[in-house]
Amino acid sequence: MKTPYDSLPLIPTIIADAVCGLPYTGQEISVHLRSASDVERVESRRRAMTPEQRREFADLCEVRCRAAYKAEAEWFLKCVRSKTNAGRDRLYLWIAHWLTAYLHDPEAYRERMGSDLVFRNPPVRRDTRGVLVIDGISCDMASEIG
Repeated sequence: MKTPYDSLPLIPTIIADAVCGLPYTGQEISVHLRSASDVERVESRRRAMTPEQRREFADLCEVRCRAAYKAEAEWFLKCVRSKTNAGRDRLYLWIAHWLTAYLHDPEAYRERMGSDLVFRNPPVRRDTRGVLVIDGISCDMASEIG
């Protein structure tokens, strides 16, 4: 039986598969925080993904988005309610961000999917160095990917 989620204009598994197939540029990270070496590390790991890893990542994105929709998470509702391509583009950026976390540590990413983080708006804060931390993931790629 089709649910309201199934009628949404965005399909996270397709976007996740597309993100896995695109060269990683780090565009979801501030230009002031990303370095060429960090971007290359993520891109190298992205290129090495197996079809099984791509499928798993897409499935995890689907789980996260479905839970966010059910919980009426503001970040996801902004994506799906947009009248322009901005919502789609925003979801691409979220998924690229998640891909970085997945490639850094797939096991930790899987464990996070079992936590309540997928059911609410992701917390955003700055750490003691002033680096942006979204959903518990530091945007200081040097510390996350190293």
